[in-house]
Amino acid sequence: MLSIKNIELILKDVPDFDFRDLQYITSFNYQSSNEYGLFYGYGNTFYLDMKFMLIPKQTKGSAYKVIIRFSNVVDLKFNGASRLMGFNIQDISERGLEGIRYLIENYKSDVINFYCQSIQIISLDKLL
Repeated sequence: MLSIKNIELILKDVPDFDFRDLQYITSFNYQSSNEYGLFYGYGNTFYLDMKFMLIPKQTKGSAYKVIIRFSNVVDLKFNGASRLMGFNIQDISERGLEGIRYLIENYKSDVINFYCQSIQIISLDKLL
């Protein structure tokens, strides 16, 4: 079972939410917890804040802007495309990788791929 902080922010408006409903990346912010960039790679935690266009398949005519934060991001691969087919999120905690719980992959293409420790919904705003 996926443990996503603040998932209720989405579920209250989109009860049948599926990560495959994330259709476009509209903002991509990859940053270190060390604001000065000193001691690169030593004790730093990397965060990825992404803003998406959420178009639920079951709720016709609705669209939302959702911001999701991925924490302790490692091995990030991003090809720069904004169009997604949604995400596949796998809980890989049983693999025993220190500080890593999830594998995030673009559903049916290679737009983005990375590992992270946690996932948090930051906000949801209705567009249509």
